Amino acid sequence: MKTVGNDLIRNQLHADRKWYLLLGILLVVFGFILLAALPFATLSAVLLFGVLMMLSGVMHLGAAFIVFKGGTRWLWAIFGILYLIAGYFAFTTPV
Repeated sequence: MKTVGNDLIRNQLHADRKWYLLLGILLVVFGFILLAALPFATLSAVLLFGVLMMLSGVMHLGAAFIVFKGGTRWLWAIFGILYLIAGYFAFTTPV
């Protein structure tokens, strides 16, 4: 059974298929470049992971004091601090 939503999505994907093809080709090319430079790729992934963990820690701390009330607030704050510490160590000592 077809719905209006499926037709809209199909039409949008069909209209932008050249951009999706270009994106796929670029991702494959960058993948081969990173395979040729594995130490750089590993270092980049670890640094990105550290930054994402620090951002997650900030978000956990914000959620602990803005969103949550009661006993779970401190649990979210503790996890936020742990995320910040782990992200800091991953970012400063990636090797």
